[in-house]
Amino acid sequence: MTHRPNNTPTSADAPFGIFEYAVAFLTPQDFDQICRKVYSGTDDCSHAAFIVVNAGLYYVLVEQSITETDRTIKEEMRRYRDMCQTNVETALANLPLFMPANRESIEALLFGVSQPQLSGPIRPNVPRPSY
Repeated sequence: MTHRPNNTPTSADAPFGIFEYAVAFLTPQDFDQICRKVYSGTDDCSHAAFIVVNAGLYYVLVEQSITETDRTIKEEMRRYRDMCQTNVETALANLPLFMPANRESIEALLFGVSQPQLSGPIRPNVPRPSY
């Protein structure tokens, strides 16, 4: 582990690409294109695209905040991260019963079931048997 003199972790200490792992099924170009679609201000944004973008941004903010040393910036990242998490949870809770059978829907559902910190509405707290 490499530390600066004040024991602040460096980028070498960050876990391997949280964002890359979270969006392994998307290329950076695909993610960029979906972000532009969601934030262009048009009304043609689907629930699925909204989930993919906010979940992806959530992980970008998590990853970047690991190495950020400025408390003000880190706090701002936390607020944006929390907003993205709320957006994903709200969108997952309001998914239509019948979603289109397309790649975007599958990506959104993958985020919903594979990322426990973002999938409250889809993965409720179910008691697990003890062995």
